[in-house]
Amino acid sequence: RIPNYSTVTVTSAGSLTANSWNGTFGGIVAFKCETLINSGSINTDGKGFRYGVGGIRDTGAGCTEYPTPAPAGDRAESYRGVNSVAFCSRLFENAISSIGGGGGGGGGVNTGNTTTSRSGGGGGGGANRTNGSNGSNSSYGFNAGGSGGTLYNNGTTLLTLGGGGGGGGRAINALGGNGGSGGGIVLIYANNFNNASIIQSTGSRGVNGNSSDDGGGGGGGGAGGMVFIKSNFVNSVGTFSISGGGSSSGGAGSLYGSGGAGGA
Repeated sequence: RIPNYSTVTVTSAGSLTANSWNGTFGGIVAFKCETLINSGSINTDGKGFRYGVGGIRDTGAGCTEYPTPAPAGDRAESYRGVNSVAFCSRLFENAISSIGGGGGGGGGVNTGNTTTSRSGGGGGGGANRTNGSNGSNSSYGFNAGGSGGTLYNNGTTLLTLGGGGGGGGRAINALGGNGGSGGGIVLIYANNFNNASIIQSTGSRGVNGNSSDDGGGGGGGGAGGMVFIKSNFVNSVGTFSISGGGSSSGGAGSLYGSGGAGGA
């Protein structure tokens, strides 16, 4: 049920947002009103589909211990659901492929004590109306960057739960970076629309790979979400943004792959 108000006012110091999507609830700001007066921020930035977790060292998990192999990052959530890759299957060189709009997890190798053998790929960016960017490969040469999510919300009448999350980066010895969450949904029906500021649903930036010890790949950015406005009288338009989250950096310099940027 969408709440119905006479007047909704957001002051210049105020912000109207939602709880993050948790798999059941959250991620949406939705209301009807006679008059909207926005001088602050109405947003669902990073409140949409959830990010993929960066790879971690596998001690205590029943998998092979560092230095070989180390786990890839998780793929992120999208309209196709959450990551379902078992922890102990996320080993060896391969990246975890994307499914739907969620970015894939970075892969790579960790096969010895030489610097060139320790290289993790970045997670792929999430998608919405445009594809997410692929995570970059590590400098070791393997195709280890996670694939970006595939666009899905490209119709003018479709309204799904915002942008896909970004995939996690590959772990080496330290952590891979988490991906960024996608933007959620803003849905407003206002007879009189007055927006003197900003209404947005942007994706979150991926987290850089950890630079301590051997580092790890960076996480992919989350995709921008959805803003839908319907009004009979638009008195001031203001600013709107549904941009995707930016790419991240791999740890310990250019040896480790960067996360892909999220789509919009």
